[in-house]
Amino acid sequence: MFQPAEHDTMTNEEGVPEMGREMHRPSIRQDEKRTVLSFKVRGIVASTLLAFILLGVPAAAAQTLDDAVEAFKRGDAATAIETLRVLVEQGSAEAQFSLGVMYAEGRGVPQDDGKAVQWFRPAADQGHAEAQVWLGHMYEEGRGVPQDDGEAVRWYRRAAEQGDAAAQGRLRHMYEEGRGVSRDYGEAVRWIRRAAEQGNVDAQALLGFMYEEGRGMPQDDGEAAGWYRLAADQGDAFARFRLGFMYEEGRGVPRDDGEAVRWYRLAADQGNAFAQFRLGIMYEEGRGVPQDDMEAVRWCRLAAGQEDDDVQYTLGGMDEEGRGVPQDEGEEV
Repeated sequence: MFQPAEHDTMTNEEGVPEMGREMHRPSIRQDEKRTVLSFKVRGIVASTLLAFILLGVPAAAAQTLDDAVEAFKRGDAATAIETLRVLVEQGSAEAQFSLGVMYAEGRGVPQDDGKAVQWFRPAADQGHAEAQVWLGHMYEEGRGVPQDDGEAVRWYRRAAEQGDAAAQGRLRHMYEEGRGVSRDYGEAVRWIRRAAEQGNVDAQALLGFMYEEGRGMPQDDGEAAGWYRLAADQGDAFARFRLGFMYEEGRGVPRDDGEAVRWYRLAADQGNAFAQFRLGIMYEEGRGVPQDDMEAVRWCRLAAGQEDDDVQYTLGGMDEEGRGVPQDEGEEV
């Protein structure tokens, strides 16, 4: 019912978008050192009346839950909470989960991790997949409970086995890092593939990166490009950037500067700093587009303007070496 609010994507030290520790719902792309994937949490309040009809909840209970949503929308948190508590007394896992989200994020109530866990646990025990993911996250982060990677894995696995893509992504991370389980790259790949094969865009982009890097499977540029394309066609900025790079380098696809520029531009328009940077270089060198110093400067400055240390360092180094970052004499990009 009440879903985690949407958060901005962070980037890691290599300019790769990732879910930061302050982003509340666990993600497929959290804590990657060399990936750019971020499981964006959709912060919308769903149509709960329809959802509960589909779940077979009696119409009266559905209407009560709908009333809670409406109360929350108009800022009447007290009424929303009271309505949810009535549903909780009826054993509603969705109401328990909703209260957990509200306390975890401080939405309408004082933020309280302990109370969040108190409500996530009974919902998780009833098999509520999102509550299981949240509870795993609370154990992974030590929020409201002692930090325990083993318990985090246990709850992620329960949700992952129900097909929850975020849980599958977190299991991938735990196996890859050897947290709460023995390090096992094969298991890491197995779980992220399950998420990707059910159409999760973030998992598709991450699986493409794992193929490109040869992480947990033989390196395969063709497979990497294929998974990047699936994610890119769904609008993923990182996948679009990587697919552009594959075309620029002729890796897994025929070398094609025009296609590289097309994918770079799509990612650059979405704010991807490295795509902006590469697009600027393509303009500076006249590859796939007419040579245009003005456009080169514009795109490179957009990239540098994001205050990404790695992008600025790279641009500065290219300027020192005279490698295609136009600027005024004596001015640092």
